[in-house]
Amino acid sequence: MAEFLRKTGEENEAQKLENAARELEKQLENNRQYRLSYKSDSNRLHNSLFPNQTEILDHFMCW
Repeated sequence: MAEFLRKTGEENEAQKLENAARELEKQLENNRQYRLSYKSDSNRLHNSLFPNQTEILDHFMCW
């Protein structure tokens, strides 16, 4: 789209579009990092609340 705007002489609009696209990419990356961090924190909390869950499940699976 920016290329089309440049071909039609709309350099300023092309630059605005590219800047907006870069900002959106940054926001998406930040959101992805937040989700990964949240998942890691959630797993850590679960493991601290249920440290022996695997052993408990193994015990019941044997019966």
